[in-house]
Amino acid sequence: MNDRDQKAKLSASEKALKINLDHNIYGTFAEIGAGQEVARYFFQAGAAGGTVASTISAYDMAFSDHLYGKAARYVCQKRVEQMLLKEYRSLTTILQETRPKETKFFAYANTVSVRNFQGTNECHGWMGIRFQDKRHRENDANEIIIHVRLLDNDKISQSQAIGVCGVNLCYGAHFLSRDMDAFVVSLMDNLSHERIEIDMICVKGPLFAGVDNRILALKLVKNKMAHAVVFDEKGLVAQPSDLFYKKNIIVLRGSFRPPTHVNMDMIRCANEIYLQEEGHSEDNLLTITNITLANLRAGSGQGEIDDEDFLTRVDLLGGQGLKVLITNFTDYYRLNLYFERFKNQRVRFVLGIYNLMALLDESAYTDLSGGILEGMGRLFDRNSKLYVYPYREEDGHIHDCHHFEYPEHLKHLYFHLLNNGSIVPITNHDPNYLSIWSRNVLEMIQKGESGWEDQVPPSVAETVMEKSLFGYPKKRKSKKKK
Repeated sequence: MNDRDQKAKLSASEKALKINLDHNIYGTFAEIGAGQEVARYFFQAGAAGGTVASTISAYDMAFSDHLYGKAARYVCQKRVEQMLLKEYRSLTTILQETRPKETKFFAYANTVSVRNFQGTNECHGWMGIRFQDKRHRENDANEIIIHVRLLDNDKISQSQAIGVCGVNLCYGAHFLSRDMDAFVVSLMDNLSHERIEIDMICVKGPLFAGVDNRILALKLVKNKMAHAVVFDEKGLVAQPSDLFYKKNIIVLRGSFRPPTHVNMDMIRCANEIYLQEEGHSEDNLLTITNITLANLRAGSGQGEIDDEDFLTRVDLLGGQGLKVLITNFTDYYRLNLYFERFKNQRVRFVLGIYNLMALLDESAYTDLSGGILEGMGRLFDRNSKLYVYPYREEDGHIHDCHHFEYPEHLKHLYFHLLNNGSIVPITNHDPNYLSIWSRNVLEMIQKGESGWEDQVPPSVAETVMEKSLFGYPKKRKSKKKK
């Protein structure tokens, strides 16, 4: 953002006032868990009578259930959706006939858990807005829902951050929703990354007919508003804590351009090894793939992230029944620290032998005061291990945990980790896949060479050819005979 943009950025109070002065915007505020912090901005800005139809804080659970229906959890996406629907319907039912035809109704809602007295709870919240746009019929409502993590250490600061973010959401919905790049960035106006993290966004409605929620989620990571976003097997945006909380996790990092047989074999091997470890079971086990922003940028070849290329990889992995985690963590130890927030019992990283070699490169830890020892300490806690998959060169030479080039002065460190089970060799691999290298597969696709089809799952090969993915030559349309 340049200096001119920075100076032009409105404060939360100025945004609230601009909405209040637009007499066509009229709606309700329903807030649970952090006071009526968003509504407060609109009242204090002045001219709130032109905007606010009602405010409510249904703190009592029984009262909340009476208004919005029963809920197993009160701070969740379903609850904020119930609140939005109920408040919006009440608003339009009561005022549709009495308000001017130009009125654009909206309902804002949030349900938040700020820091409790003991300081033991997860501090986060859901907020959303259901609103009308002047370019659509009166009953065509649009909806935006986001999930936020509160990073301040005290309740008052967290509540204040909710107020600012809520005003940003309301302002963005009414004035920036036709420019989603500007809208996403504006959610952090007057806030810092040290105070709040936005790790999920979902939009729907006629105004967003051409918007892909996965691209919006990617924008959160690209703009450093979140460290990670996650997609389920159907390619739908999911909330990380809903998937990861108290789960045992097997994670495979890669570029997946395209997913190959070796990727699938690595996952199969890792699951088998995990289940053999001390009688572990599949209960509470989650297998996920991880793509870093660096790997996404590598896909375009120009340092930029190709959105279509990104969506292709999410779809192909989803077609193999795999969830996809997008992160800005280049280091495995940072990914391990990320999983710690979800109170995971066990984390197993699946990687190839060349990734293991990179882990032993001391230059990767120059930002840590303790260097590689600190990095290894953060990676190998009591819950994490590495499962390492071998590779076979064209001349038949195999690189595995016992046969690869490691720094001689790190020999004792490496064998300490290997002998104590922190690094686990994958020996149950399929020997037919050891020579598959994803970069070679991609090069064969782009050059139009044959044989790559045998190195990827059949459904992946079919999709690549059908949709001309990763540079696969497009089919020429046959000319119709006259």
